Amino acid sequence: MRHRRYKPVRFNITEQGCWEVYTHNIHGLAGGYIIVYRKNKCIRLHRAMYELFNGSIPEGILVCHHCDNPKCINPDHLFLGTHEDNMRDMVMKGRKIGKLTKEQVLEIRASKENAKILAKKYKVSKTTIYEIWHGKYRSAVGGKRRPIEKRGWSGDSEGHRKSANIRWLKGRD
Repeated sequence: MRHRRYKPVRFNITEQGCWEVYTHNIHGLAGGYIIVYRKNKCIRLHRAMYELFNGSIPEGILVCHHCDNPKCINPDHLFLGTHEDNMRDMVMKGRKIGKLTKEQVLEIRASKENAKILAKKYKVSKTTIYEIWHGKYRSAVGGKRRPIEKRGWSGDSEGHRKSANIRWLKGRD
């Protein structure tokens, strides 16, 4: 069996007292949290830090951040709570993650900016922007939707598609 070497965790301390990790990548599928491997299992680093300093975490309980910084692993900034506790904390602090008002949806539909810029501006994913453009997100809001663009084709003519498919099939022989 091959011995696995783990990458040491290094962090900077911010003005707010957050211990921001800079040696590990933020995992997009983990909601922006740092992922590490422990006992051949993926675990979010802030959960591992909480366990290290405070003991085990009960089943079904979250480790939440007082600082709202997913890169922070400072045990003083972490607390246990249920999903409802975390949502209540979010509302009390005035954060609205993934929730857009009717006006914002209409602004996005009317905008000529690209998805990356809009996603950053409204703090949502590019997928959410595309879903708004094509009427899959908050479809009851109304407003003009963008046509779905076909990528990879230089034209809309049926003949163009057929010729491209034939070229692809010829390459398989």
